[in-house]
Amino acid sequence: MRQLSGLAAALAGAVWAAGALAAPVVDQQYVFSYPAASPPYASGGIAGSAPPFEYTHAQTFTVGLSGELAAVSLQFGQYNGTGGDFVFRILPTVSGIPALDFNDALASVTIPYASFPTFSFSAPTPATTIDFSALGLHVTAGDVLAIAVSATGGAQGAWDILFPGGYAEGSAYSSYGGSAWAPQVRPVGNDSLFADFAFTTYVDPSPSHVPEPASLAVLGTAVLTAGLALRSRRRG
Repeated sequence: MRQLSGLAAALAGAVWAAGALAAPVVDQQYVFSYPAASPPYASGGIAGSAPPFEYTHAQTFTVGLSGELAAVSLQFGQYNGTGGDFVFRILPTVSGIPALDFNDALASVTIPYASFPTFSFSAPTPATTIDFSALGLHVTAGDVLAIAVSATGGAQGAWDILFPGGYAEGSAYSSYGGSAWAPQVRPVGNDSLFADFAFTTYVDPSPSHVPEPASLAVLGTAVLTAGLALRSRRRG
């Protein structure tokens, strides 16, 4: 598994510093503003490191562009945590459901709790962009993958979610304490409203080089320090 630790996020959209991957483009996206009336129902999926919120959340998506996954952007914020870290993983899927074993993760980035904006149940959370460009994760159009968020060391956050969701190529899932993934669904009368988390994926369709350490910042604030030498040797 490819993984990075340290500050790897910046707020409000995806912007790569000069010299980074040249042309990442939006591939998949589902974002929303809080509705004025219900339904639909806007809320937050809480991911925490201890009961009663020991949840991991995931959003599956279908890759539309072949290339390297450069970043994901999530409407995700800190919520009543005490510190620690969030771990963002790209997982394979089996029959459209995220892999449950994190050892199967294709890539992961660990980001401190304090790097995120504050979540509110009354307004959309500002987007945070997580930079995966140093990891060289190749994706192929048609791949069904998942973005998963878990918490460690007292971290607790929430991810904007809408019932029913409007993303046709994936769905929202949750796992409590390592249990099997379950779809995020809200019964309303005789209906079941399946949800989606707010997310955007960015793909570089024509990667041509290994990023240099100075180019790995997002908005100049991210510091990615692990895995670069291994990736250089692999491509060299």
